[in-house]
Amino acid sequence: MIKVLVKIVRNKNDVIKFFNDIFKELKPKLYKKRELLLKPNFVLEDIRCITNPYLVIELARFLKNVGYNISIGDGGYFKETADRIREKYFGEEFKFYNFSKGEFIIKTLDKGIVLKNVPVNVKSLKFRDNFISIPKLKVHTLAKVSLSFKNNMGFLKKPASFMHKNFDEKIVDLFTLFKPKLIIIDGITGGEISEMICKEVKHNILIASNDAVAADTVASYIMGFDPKEIGYLRIAENRGFGIVDLNSYEIISDVKLEFIRKKYLVV
Repeated sequence: MIKVLVKIVRNKNDVIKFFNDIFKELKPKLYKKRELLLKPNFVLEDIRCITNPYLVIELARFLKNVGYNISIGDGGYFKETADRIREKYFGEEFKFYNFSKGEFIIKTLDKGIVLKNVPVNVKSLKFRDNFISIPKLKVHTLAKVSLSFKNNMGFLKKPASFMHKNFDEKIVDLFTLFKPKLIIIDGITGGEISEMICKEVKHNILIASNDAVAADTVASYIMGFDPKEIGYLRIAENRGFGIVDLNSYEIISDVKLEFIRKKYLVV
């Protein structure tokens, strides 16, 4: 059965325990002999709208201590966004990629239905099957939620306005190219209103799964949405990428999901 880990976290010790629980319960199949990418959502410099940098740092240090070769990377809305976030929060402790810069290639999606060809950062391709997706628990004006499927857009050449038409179908097509080995959703503080203008939601939760559909289903439910009404999740399920059904998962949590559910506003 697919497992989803949901924990309330209030301090650094809770976060580290969560990381240990991931390896105990989920046993993610990450490659130690290859460079492992941590892929947060660093769309803007506004900390209300991005994955908590301190969570990413703690995860990077945790994984490094257990023998992984760690890099961090994303492509922001502006070309310099990721670089500025690195300078502000990360320094030179870890190798850092700005996927909004460098060389790009048009990649053909053999399994794409709507999205057939897509411009991606060349360096991102070496991580396509060995990365951890770390999206923020926040809303999206087109998809309702901005979670692990949407987080793959950080690998694309910007501006990525070509994605906006048939958005749900396209982010599922993109998933055929970039499949995270593990998803960790940062809900320490969530974000409502929109993906670019976020109002903080104090939630104090972390969600993890090896299954992207399951992770996004649980997260969207916790955000107050009906997962069956999230377009890209329905499409992903219809294409055989997962099951959109809370009853189909083993949810490992200290608390029932309905007790931590909140209604996120999206405009």
